[in-house]
Amino acid sequence: MLPGMTVAMLRKCKYHNHPRRCGLIFNRLHHEVAAFVHYMSPSQEEHEIRGLVVALVSKAVTNAFPDARIIPFGSYETKLYLPNG
Repeated sequence: MLPGMTVAMLRKCKYHNHPRRCGLIFNRLHHEVAAFVHYMSPSQEEHEIRGLVVALVSKAVTNAFPDARIIPFGSYETKLYLPNG
């Protein structure tokens, strides 16, 4: 734990459920960053649902405009979107 932090404070954190005992501060930071990345990364289910939405929108657009090309970009393609975003 960092100075001034309590176990209760760590338990309130959504992405850091299991405080680890790491002797060096950079190890603590590494574990917290890794836990945060895991929490923020989309699950396979979330990505599949977004894929279905993209497919539905693509179908609707190509039905209305047969010559249209739909190319997803940005956070969807890179999988960097936020959970429930």
